[in-house]
Amino acid sequence: MAMKLLVPVCILASLHLCCSLRSPKVAEDDAVEQSEAYAFMLYGAESHRLGLTTAIYSIREFDQKRPIVVLTTHASPEMREDMAKLKADVIERPPVKSPAYCTKEVGEGKQRLTNSFFKMHVWNLTQFRTVLYLESDMLFRRPLTELFSRFREVPGDDALMIAGQGDRPCSEGDFRPSFRRRGWNTGIMAIRPSKHFAERYAQLLASGWKFPCFGGSQEFENILFHETLQSQKGQSHLICMPIKFNCKGNSCAQDAVVVHWTGERKPWDGAAGFRYYLADWEKQRRAASQHAGIKMVAAEDPDPEAKHRTK
Repeated sequence: MAMKLLVPVCILASLHLCCSLRSPKVAEDDAVEQSEAYAFMLYGAESHRLGLTTAIYSIREFDQKRPIVVLTTHASPEMREDMAKLKADVIERPPVKSPAYCTKEVGEGKQRLTNSFFKMHVWNLTQFRTVLYLESDMLFRRPLTELFSRFREVPGDDALMIAGQGDRPCSEGDFRPSFRRRGWNTGIMAIRPSKHFAERYAQLLASGWKFPCFGGSQEFENILFHETLQSQKGQSHLICMPIKFNCKGNSCAQDAVVVHWTGERKPWDGAAGFRYYLADWEKQRRAASQHAGIKMVAAEDPDPEAKHRTK
């Protein structure tokens, strides 16, 4: 009888010991994940809010733990409610004014790009150790956890991981420091938030120094990255992100982790010129609309039974 009673007691003791040994590791993992966040910003028209909601839903399909932050100049109660349903926090920040000449340079129909310097506020999210900045015109096909784990290994308080423009591969190797001076796409970046970097951003922008801004803030940021992250000879804190995390054309579509509809060819407008995974994006839009309880209708509504890849 004593032996029969001893067996369950031993089992319970073993389970308690097992849980005690695992708890610190689980707590450590949770702490790391809470120090890493996804960040979006909303500064475009209502159509971009449609993309934002879809993108956040797409992220939440793979990652339910890490915080998601949405930066905007103004958030209505309805927007906050919709984002809360997707477990995303909304933070209001003041606009960041672009130089007056940028209004002419960005071109007709692209005036929203003059507001893209608002991106400066991403570096002010110092409550997080790492922020993965993303844009609303993206589809996430697989988890982005590799980017976080890779970035943890990168030294430097102002380090940055970023993908190139177009379909250019990492010439020095994937996830390796790069000395390429220009040609970085600022639509997806892993950054270390830094008040110092944000201040330098603001100072350079207000200095009166003239720079190209036909693509909004991107060229300015490329110059700033070179000045601050590649200034020492033989040393770079700018890490090259593989193209599969920022796929913008047919050459990388088969292996894409992140599909990015750059320029004016947005998925909610039919994704003219790059229709890979458009049906997948539409499927995510429908699911996000149902989950958030809001009506989101894209300009083009593909047949949900259509093939996922249209050449």
